[in-house]
Amino acid sequence: MDNVDSVICEVRNGAGWIRLNRPRAINSLRADMVERMLDQLNRWKDDPDVALVCLEGEGEKGFCAGGDMRALYDLRNGGIEEYALRFFVAEYRMDHLIHRYPKPVAAFMNGVVMGGGVGLSIGASHRFVTDTTRWAMPEMNIGFFPDVGASYFLNRFPGFVGRYLALTSHTIGVGDTIYLNAADCAVEPDRWEALKREFAGRMWTADTAREDFENAYAGVFPKRNAAVAAVVVAAADRPAFLPRHSGRNRSVAAGGGESRGRMGAANAGNAAVESAAVA
Repeated sequence: MDNVDSVICEVRNGAGWIRLNRPRAINSLRADMVERMLDQLNRWKDDPDVALVCLEGEGEKGFCAGGDMRALYDLRNGGIEEYALRFFVAEYRMDHLIHRYPKPVAAFMNGVVMGGGVGLSIGASHRFVTDTTRWAMPEMNIGFFPDVGASYFLNRFPGFVGRYLALTSHTIGVGDTIYLNAADCAVEPDRWEALKREFAGRMWTADTAREDFENAYAGVFPKRNAAVAAVVVAAADRPAFLPRHSGRNRSVAAGGGESRGRMGAANAGNAAVESAAVA
């Protein structure tokens, strides 16, 4: 697939859509991709015809697995420093821009959301996750450090959870991302595509986008979010990182408990946790 097709940008009904389009590589990022996204975000920032931005990844495997390490490995014998400088400068500028973006930004975080994928989504104003979401900062596994602003957002997680995630590269699921405020809204897997169609089909205007966005967001599957809130609030007094039964997360739907690896960093406060999950 050529470089142009690796990122697809289009405007539909007043919403700017950026779709990572490397599903076989779990939408891992190359320098040309982050440069294009940075350029497009800057163009849309002041475009009166774009009221909000939506970020998504092609395929069922995940939103984004982070930077493409193969691209760096292939340059190991020459050109790696120039490429790395080009990649990281554009990536960090893009992530910073998303944190400070003047318009709403929605991130649809299904499947693998790791490293650079976290950098893309953590600064979005509205972050949607589902039962397939697997979130991590795995840089320590390759002898790197958690980047993409991790020293900022990991230190704002409750207790010492951020330090734990940085040092262990531990992968967390849907309820834990909401508890940590790494995501805002949990969506049933069978409603995932319907949610995106709702955003794509709605007409967005710059004057009312933020208010319309908040109204739409507050009305999306509130029972699901209340269930997640009940789980993470109940877990707030537990020790951090209880063992996971069967080594996997469970769905909140149909009465199932969410992640058995519930994070109980005690300083979060139940009201804040519930607000993050339901607001």
